[in-house]
Amino acid sequence: MDAKLYITEIINELTFVKDSIREDDCTKLIDAIQQSQRVFCYGLGRAGFSMKAFTMRLMHMGKEVYFLTETITPNFGLGDLFIVSSASGETAQLVALAKKARQLGGAVAVLTTNRHATITEFVDVIVQINAPSKNQKDSVFRSAQPMASLYEQALLVIADALVMKMAAESGAPESELFKRHANLE
Repeated sequence: MDAKLYITEIINELTFVKDSIREDDCTKLIDAIQQSQRVFCYGLGRAGFSMKAFTMRLMHMGKEVYFLTETITPNFGLGDLFIVSSASGETAQLVALAKKARQLGGAVAVLTTNRHATITEFVDVIVQINAPSKNQKDSVFRSAQPMASLYEQALLVIADALVMKMAAESGAPESELFKRHANLE
């Protein structure tokens, strides 16, 4: 099969994810971001790369934001928001971090494939992404792509859409975001 046909298949799968996302989930996450003093983001593996991209865009929006585990990350507490990506919602490390963030008095949001996963016991906001986690045989959703590729792509697209929506609602032109872009490069 030609590469273009695979690209079409990927785009079709992303369209399914787009059509199934709940707008109220997105609105709740945007509200939580805007109401927080600081935002802390985290994810593992390829989902972590998507979350780092989200962290960067939130910084461009003027939010004080950190990616967990970076050496410059300050302490977390009341008034802060922890946004974590956990496709399965069952990864022990991510569940423990969500629980600890809640214990420290902050708000917690998760982007996940499973609205009823263990991690959701410790969160205030759930954005469900209807895509398979890495073990597709245990997932309700199917993809022609390997492992959690669809989830990871959708995570990046959804994060960019959230930033676009925040920028549109605030009236911030792209030039405002660009003022915060790295210039020592």
